[in-house]
Order: sequence, then C-alpha cells, then structure tokens
Amino acid sequence: AAIRAESGMSDLLMACYANDYVGYVVPPNAYEEGGYESGLTPFGSEVEGIIRSASVQLLREVMDGD
Repeated sequence: AAIRAESGMSDLLMACYANDYVGYVVPPNAYEEGGYESGLTPFGSEVEGIIRSASVQLLREVMDGD
C-alpha cells in the first residue's frame, strides 16, 4: 500500500511472494513489537524503507520513460 500511495499509481498490482527466498522484510516498528518475521529476518530496520524508495523511483522512471 505504501508503494502504491507514493508512486501515485492507484491501480498498481504488487507480487508479494515469489519462488526465490529473500527473507522477511518488515517495517521498522515490527522490530520493537517482536514476533515471527522480525525475529527471523536477516535485514536491519532500514531495509523496508530502502526497498520502498527504490521501487517508487523505478516505477516513476518507467512511467516517465526515462
């Protein structure tokens, strides 16, 4: 939902699960809450924001034709 909102593409469809294993990418607040995903992720709390920003930038470049 965050990528859809930031990209301005209301009809954007996201594929969330794929055959290759990356690991859990969880939002920063999930680290404080604890739980299964935040306990198993190999990534730090900044990764969700990095992926979101890169995704939005790529979508904008593709849509603008740059």
